[in-house]
Amino acid sequence: MIDVVIPVRAGGDYTITMRSLERQFFRDINVIVVHDHAGQGACWARNEGMKMATAPLILFSDDDVDWKPSALENMVRALE
Repeated sequence: MIDVVIPVRAGGDYTITMRSLERQFFRDINVIVVHDHAGQGACWARNEGMKMATAPLILFSDDDVDWKPSALENMVRALE
């Protein structure tokens, strides 16, 4: 139901974000990590991730966000 697009620049570490997504109460998540090795920028990486997304909802997340466990559940509930 939610595709989470994470742009990561060369040498970036998205461990914090991945761990926080693994702890989400809402479990219908697909994570799309886009590595920007060519330095084209976060906008390019987000657009590439959006091309790969298939879920009805897309969340763009920076690679250093520590999401609270209820964050995605609350977002979905608010959108419904």
